[in-house]
Amino acid sequence: MSTNHKGVPGSIILGLAAVIAVGLITALAVLMQEPEESKTHIKAAGKNAATSREIVRLPEELTAEFQYRRGWWVANGPADDNALKRLTEKQKDISRVLMNQAVVSAKGLELLQGHELHSLDITDCELNIGMAKSISQMSGLKELLLKDPKATDEVMKAFTGPNSVQSLVLKNSPVTAAGLQQLSSVYPELRVLSFINCKGINDLVVPILINCHKLQSLNLDTTSVTEDGAIQLVTHLPIANLLFEKHGQVDELVEHLNDTKITSLSLSGNALNEKVLARLSKIKQLKSLNLTQCPGLTNKRLSVLKKNLPDCQIHLREIEHFPELELVK
Repeated sequence: MSTNHKGVPGSIILGLAAVIAVGLITALAVLMQEPEESKTHIKAAGKNAATSREIVRLPEELTAEFQYRRGWWVANGPADDNALKRLTEKQKDISRVLMNQAVVSAKGLELLQGHELHSLDITDCELNIGMAKSISQMSGLKELLLKDPKATDEVMKAFTGPNSVQSLVLKNSPVTAAGLQQLSSVYPELRVLSFINCKGINDLVVPILINCHKLQSLNLDTTSVTEDGAIQLVTHLPIANLLFEKHGQVDELVEHLNDTKITSLSLSGNALNEKVLARLSKIKQLKSLNLTQCPGLTNKRLSVLKKNLPDCQIHLREIEHFPELELVK
């Protein structure tokens, strides 16, 4: 057995050297792996950071920036005047704009002037008199949708145009006949008019609407207009498309439709009895008839109606409440 000069056995020295070598190799391997582990930690940290950002940022369907969707520039969320500014600076022609829960001002809306705006949808945007005045200056606007509970009589009185508007939609509005006195003079080209869930709209609006001589499509969904009021309107106006939904009874109205220009009719949510169905069967000019969720409409009665109106499409589901301008001849 050999020894060194201090009397330590050589085998022990060799063993210690081997242990140290293994330790160095292991340490080196760990050091070489650290970058990958660091990358893993960075990725994990990035993932956690992304998750944190997702919690505070607006989801895609509720964005404050305008996005192009199906022909519309849409902002679902707190879009402000700066968002409108960015849109108008990037786009020359902006045919359709939809703002839902936006926080724009009258000044912001002025930015849309001169951009070939065709359709404007204002939904729950705290509509006010100043905004109404700005919209009134948008020359060339043809379709105006005001789906805003702030579309009061005072706000509606502030509209002085644009006189190019052919389609007007009011939804969830407290407006009454008092706010629509100048409707025919403000919108002389009006052809499509929709009142949806406007409880203040009643028969007092009838003489006002009768002055809209070009009106071809009328929606009275969940309003307080009576059958008598609707009869006067379809008798005096060239209305071809009528939506008279959720009014309960429609016996008298249907009786007077045979000698009108009605070709598209929606009676969803109204009760249908044998008398009503018999009268419907006589309206031979009908091309479209919506009878969604109508009490009293049995399969047998439906079969008879289809037989009597072979050229009419009968729908049993909800249809579009806002007819496109192109559909109104």
